[in-house]
Amino acid sequence: MAFVKSSENVITKKHQEQAIDYSHEVTEAKNPLLKYLWTFLGIIFTIIGFLGYILPILPGTVFILIAVFFFAKSNARFYNFLLNNRYFGQNSRKTKKLK
Repeated sequence: MAFVKSSENVITKKHQEQAIDYSHEVTEAKNPLLKYLWTFLGIIFTIIGFLGYILPILPGTVFILIAVFFFAKSNARFYNFLLNNRYFGQNSRKTKKLK
């Protein structure tokens, strides 16, 4: 699990042991411009989602789910980070199962 080893500073040791590698679900775009565009959009929507959890005006979960969609097409590391996050990863995983 390359993701777990590379993210030691991001998540705690206990959460690291429970982290699941979802990189087999990522289908990276063959076009590098599209890959960078989707990664950029995923980062933007992740930031808006973080703000949505802080500000009462924005719905955070919706933007996190949009970011998960973009990362599923572009970047396995960010995709794993969002799905294994202890604060909003559970909502993302539940919604992914409903597909």
